[in-house]
Amino acid sequence: MATSKPIRSMGKAAEAQERVETATTVDKFEETKDLAQPPTPTPSTPKPMIGRLSPQLSCTISQEDKEKLTALTLRLSMRKGKALNTSTIIRALIRIGEKYEEELEI
Repeated sequence: MATSKPIRSMGKAAEAQERVETATTVDKFEETKDLAQPPTPTPSTPKPMIGRLSPQLSCTISQEDKEKLTALTLRLSMRKGKALNTSTIIRALIRIGEKYEEELEI
């Protein structure tokens, strides 16, 4: 006949596991405690102003100006050999306006 082995109590093992988990959790919080502190500002390094001015540029233009912009876009697209969108044209106009600032007509 087979002999049965005595059943061990799982209570001691469960208690030991709880102690290990609690200690591990406390250690994790201690390690990341200084990450939650806000960074101190450094006034000596200015932040660069790079990026979009706004998600959209919107303004009201006359029909005459719209036709000029369309003609300019078409002419530049033909010269470049591919379709150009309005934002590409506006960036080019900004660069030209910076170069010929004195001759700008507003």
